[in-house]
Amino acid sequence: VAGAFGASIRKHGSEGTMPAMLWQHRMAEPVGRWLAMQEDGVGLRMVGQINLNTTRGRDAYEHLKADDISGLSIGYREIKTRPNGQVVDLLELDLMEVSIVSMPANPRARITGVKAESSADVERILREGGLPRAFAAKFAKAGWAALAGETAEPDPQLNELFTAVKAARLEIKGL
Repeated sequence: VAGAFGASIRKHGSEGTMPAMLWQHRMAEPVGRWLAMQEDGVGLRMVGQINLNTTRGRDAYEHLKADDISGLSIGYREIKTRPNGQVVDLLELDLMEVSIVSMPANPRARITGVKAESSADVERILREGGLPRAFAAKFAKAGWAALAGETAEPDPQLNELFTAVKAARLEIKGL
């Protein structure tokens, strides 16, 4: 239920910890670390960083970039529950890990964005989205610098285009 993660988020915050970021719930296969978490009107929102210095991290990143995998699943301990017919409402959870998975129990638990490594990745994503090669290359070259913070002030029109492309990509993916 809404608010079920609140106590766990506060506990992690006060202890300076985060749930583990795992591959397919495998404790021996961390793939990175979670940097931020919050509960919003949709559910639990996580921001993380894949460790590209590990084999499993690089593999996970490549699967995410290629859209081979996009699910998330949580490992938790039940603190408070309430019977509700044939189901049990989860009122308070101790969040221990959030895994990148092939088949999430909740089909809406999805990764909504993967940061590109380079302008070449941005160009590839734009071309996959249907933008002609010349436009994708021009946007990636000029737009990457602004998006990566390499210019003094980002161009508002460039940011609008980037937001529109991102929204269109999510819509195509059915999110």
